[in-house]
Amino acid sequence: DYLALAGIWDEYFDVDLNMKIVTVALITCDANDKLAKIHHRMPVILEKKDFTTWLKDEDLKEVNSLFKIYPNDKIDIYEVTREVNKVLFDDIVCISKVINKKEEKVEVGQLSLF
Repeated sequence: DYLALAGIWDEYFDVDLNMKIVTVALITCDANDKLAKIHHRMPVILEKKDFTTWLKDEDLKEVNSLFKIYPNDKIDIYEVTREVNKVLFDDIVCISKVINKKEEKVEVGQLSLF
């Protein structure tokens, strides 16, 4: 299965940096009821049947119709390990549901926002 998110991209040449810059932005919409408990916005999730419309269609009305809240019954949310926040941590556990939550060790130093 794919998780396809609606996004836009562009590239340009920055003469001051003497290099090509690639930019990307995700399109968001209001969060569905499940995700609203975490944040008020969510990425626009595209279903497989909408890929061609998103990538090829020039009819803005049809493209805009894709900007909708993803149904609650098609998404499952669950807690995962906090290790997912570490850039270098690459393990299947990052997508595994936390079953037995242990008390997290609090370290002295920089506080975490997450």
